[in-house]
Amino acid sequence: MENSKQSRTSKDKDGVDMFSKLPEPILHLILSHLQGTEEVIRTSILSRRWRNLWTSVPSIDIDYSRRLNPYQGFKKNNFEEFVSRVLENNSLDLDSFRLSCANYCNMSIVKQWIDAAVKRNVKVLDLMFCIGDEYDEIELPNSLMTCDSLEVLRLYLFGRCLHLPYRCKGFSRLRVIELNDMMLFDGGLVTDLLKKCPLLEDLKLKKLVFGEKMEMVDGDFHSSIQISCPKLVFLELTSYLGKFNFTSKGLNSLKKAVINLNGSLPELMRRNICELFAGISHVESLSLNPFTILKCIDAASLPNLKTVELRITMDDFPMDDLIQTLQQYPRLEALHLIIQDVFSYQRRNSWQSAHLKLNEVEARRILTRHLRRVEFVEFNGENPSLLMARSLLMYGDALEEMVFSWGDKDKYPRKSMETLKKMSKYRKASSTVKLITLLRE
Repeated sequence: MENSKQSRTSKDKDGVDMFSKLPEPILHLILSHLQGTEEVIRTSILSRRWRNLWTSVPSIDIDYSRRLNPYQGFKKNNFEEFVSRVLENNSLDLDSFRLSCANYCNMSIVKQWIDAAVKRNVKVLDLMFCIGDEYDEIELPNSLMTCDSLEVLRLYLFGRCLHLPYRCKGFSRLRVIELNDMMLFDGGLVTDLLKKCPLLEDLKLKKLVFGEKMEMVDGDFHSSIQISCPKLVFLELTSYLGKFNFTSKGLNSLKKAVINLNGSLPELMRRNICELFAGISHVESLSLNPFTILKCIDAASLPNLKTVELRITMDDFPMDDLIQTLQQYPRLEALHLIIQDVFSYQRRNSWQSAHLKLNEVEARRILTRHLRRVEFVEFNGENPSLLMARSLLMYGDALEEMVFSWGDKDKYPRKSMETLKKMSKYRKASSTVKLITLLRE
């Protein structure tokens, strides 16, 4: 009885499926929220109108690990035929094309798919693949390097080497570039590419490895990537430097940067990071590791800095270093801390003793009246975070919010309330500070 009522709710009095009467743009919107093109195609069994509706959806999202039949894997030939069939509709422009095929197909096939997407004026291109042997160079097709419609380009190459053409026309509309997990042999080609993206706002260079062809000359870096993008708002650099460096110039629009650079040459790395930060003095928000903020940056060069995010352990960032950081940046308004619970018993005691030695006058001078928000990111109830939270509550008379952003959904229901109860008992310098707990997806 109940089932019959439910079935009638999707039909009008004449028995016509109400979903099928919706305008096509709304149906496209519904389909765009499904997980992948494979799921979209399954809707073709719903009604006659839906049979070919999937061919007119302007977004394509294909992952070789998903299946049309959940109980049967994709065979290689079937997968290639499937992708080619989905890309066939040349009359419809593409908003986005996302493809994850790992090493499932050869590069000639992938180039054909990229060509097909470019012919359909694709705006967002998101590719994940690792064609060929480990040290084979992946060369992108000329059609992509001359694509005028492209606004977002994301490449994930599973450690393979990316070869960029020596002459690149550039991208007149490109706003976002993400190069992830790949090897590069010539930073100058990346520099040239960036210069030819006049509208670039978001740049992520992540897990880049620079090839052995880059030699050091007279103890200095032989090759580098210069980032000179006047409209850039967000920058993320997460790479191993080795004998390579980044420089920046004219980034006057930059608001936020995530910098996590590592290397085996500490002095060269420190110099590289100093040069990099010389060009991003207008930044307002920074995500850093402790080495960078303590050893590489001149605080006076960042007058607009309002938000800092630090990923730390107690072993590499004792309480004294936190105090030093807060002293160097007295205009900070927000502090985000990711504290990993990896530390020795001796370090735990040093944190506790440092907390006890803080006198009220010194602590209030350190925290100043600018620090208004503290967030513990990826929080799981660990004691070091609670100890630091207690200190900040006791002496932060300008604090407006203290947020505990949980990363463990299993602990969250029970432990989050325990944390709030514990923190509510501590003395607070600010009578209006709000304690907030939430679960981060």
